[in-house]
Amino acid sequence: TAAGDPLAPDPGGNEGPGAPDDPCWEPEDGYTKNPGARLVVTDDTQPIEVVWVGSFAGYDQVLRLDAPEDVLLGDPDVDPVGTRRLVGPYPVGTELVFANDELATGHTRYSGPGSRNVDGEIHGAVTFRGDCRFRIGFEDEEGGGDRDHDDILLHVSGPLRQD
Repeated sequence: TAAGDPLAPDPGGNEGPGAPDDPCWEPEDGYTKNPGARLVVTDDTQPIEVVWVGSFAGYDQVLRLDAPEDVLLGDPDVDPVGTRRLVGPYPVGTELVFANDELATGHTRYSGPGSRNVDGEIHGAVTFRGDCRFRIGFEDEEGGGDRDHDDILLHVSGPLRQD
């Protein structure tokens, strides 16, 4: 986990008896990091908030929402940590696909299954944080790197579920 990451899993979060009351809670996923998981919209009336946590990698790169629309979410040269963006609302069932663009090489790595990536590796991991909040962490190196999924981080909140 990146040093000082304010969005690391919170053992004191909504894991207790109230967890089933959270509309985004899924017992099979719990509060563990889920590499390759997808985030899917569950309510088409509310926007999704994305908070840029930052890049802890040695590469010049940006993070963006790739689908259902292309939206720049974080550029470490421009956006301070904590930059917030609202996206959506989107139709129920829409998957949010995040992309990490390495500017020097032109490589792009996508959230979701490894089949989306040129190297066939999973580059994004989702961690449920409670109260319809999710941490998305990216691994920035080809071939899966060290698979810690904490090189590029963002926080997503809204009516979503893991798939």
